[in-house]
Formats: sequence, C-alpha cells, structure tokens
Amino acid sequence: MNTILNLVYPEKSHIDYEIARFPDGHKHIKLKGDFNKHQKIDIICRICNADDLFILLQIKDILSVNDVRTGRIIIYYLFTMRCDRRFTIGEAHDLNIILTTLKDLFGDETITLIDPHTNIHPRKLDLHSTEYMITNFNYKDYRICFPDEGAKNRLLDRFVDYGDPLSDFNSYVHSKLPIICTKERFGKDNLTVTVNDVEKWEKKKLKNVLVVDDLCDGGLTFVKLAEELRRLSPKKLSIFITHAIQINGITELSKVYDEVFITDSYRNWGDVTLRDNVKVIKLNY
Repeated sequence: MNTILNLVYPEKSHIDYEIARFPDGHKHIKLKGDFNKHQKIDIICRICNADDLFILLQIKDILSVNDVRTGRIIIYYLFTMRCDRRFTIGEAHDLNIILTTLKDLFGDETITLIDPHTNIHPRKLDLHSTEYMITNFNYKDYRICFPDEGAKNRLLDRFVDYGDPLSDFNSYVHSKLPIICTKERFGKDNLTVTVNDVEKWEKKKLKNVLVVDDLCDGGLTFVKLAEELRRLSPKKLSIFITHAIQINGITELSKVYDEVFITDSYRNWGDVTLRDNVKVIKLNY
C-alpha cells in the first residue's frame, strides 16, 4: 500500500504538512516527518488555480530531492478544463499547457483526472468521467437527460471512440434512450434550451428524470432546462453534477429540481449550509 499525501482532506493524509502564504501572496508547503523511500506516495489534490498547481510543483521537488517516488496523482478538479481548445488564434490552449506541465512533471506515472470536461485522448491519463461518479448511484430509477450533445458525447462516446467496452451505465442509457436537449446562447446571460423530439417525450408518462452533466457555475443552463423538462410532467426531476463551482448556482438548482446531487470535487462543502434537497457525494479516492 502506498503512502497517501491528501491535500483535499488533510485529516486523511498519511503525511502531515502545513501551507503558509507569504506577504507577496506566494503559497509554500512544508511536509513534516521522515519519508519511507521504499514506498511510493500517492497524491490526492485539487488544482483550482495557479497556487494549487505551484503547490504540486513544490511537492514533486521535495519528493525528488529525497529520492521518493510518486505513485498515482489523483486530481479532483483541474482548472482550465473549459479551455480545451484554442478558440481563436489570439488565445492560448490552456488545458494543453496544464496537461503538458503535469506530464513533464510526473512522466509516465498515472495521472487520474476526475471528469475533465473534454474528450482528450486518455493515453497515459486515467480519466474518470461522470460514469465513475454515478456508479453507486441508483441511476436505473431515472430516465437520463443530457443538456446538449456535448454532454452526451463526453460521457457516452468516450469509451466507444477508444475501443473500450461499454460500462453498465452507458449500456443502460443506450438501451433506455436518453432525453437529449439543445441549447443556444445569445450573449452571456441569454440562452434558450429545447428538448429534442419533444412530441415523443410528451406522449410518454415519464416518472423520474435525471439531468447528468459534469460542470455547473451559475446554473442558468440547468434552470432553463428544468423549465422545459417540467412541461413533460415528470413525477420527479433531479440533477447530477460532478463539479459544482458556485454556491449561488447550487442554490438556484435546488429551487427548480426536486433533488440536486453534487460531489466534493471542487471544494469541501461541509462549511456551507445547503438546502435539504442537495446531497454531496464524496469522491473518496
């Protein structure tokens, strides 16, 4: 069993550490105690900003100078995942910069990314999509709904593209035919969401509908989606989001969905008062 350095939940870490911040804003980590050079160290972390990335760089430097090998690098949340391409010639490919840095830093060691919001090729990367998050969830009690084709493709087509067998979740969704929607954005706060093949779904007596996606900021898309799905008169309307970023967004979802399921990927939500219909699922890596 490898030693665990847990930056997400310090109380679960096998290695004690402290993180200080200097007056100029520079964050600095200090690992305490002796290192067992015969055991690899697994690192569990979030990279929500440049500070978090620099902390990881420091850890690699500390371990290297002490001849300690790293094992798995489990990243709950990776900032820049939305910038997974170069949108214009005047913009950088942010995600590629971070992934290149991580690969250069850890070589061929396994890097596990939790729901990276992109169909990047998984070679030398262990991609855990929403399918992994929902494994212990009673998804078979629901008709699955994707807010757009992109969400469907990220989850369902990733495994097919690379010749991997379908998971139980993917097989279930394919067999039951998901509800797929289309969204069009007109400026920052103006968008429309429509249910594809709405006449077909109106004829069905839908029981429980579960919207599944990987990322929520302010929640406007999902609020609009809830308005459209309510027209289909489901008995229960729920949503499952891996990365919940803003408390305001979660609050807005809790007003229009009967159940809101999120994970602790972006932050530990124990210090925040959430509405009763919001459930936080801990990743527990």
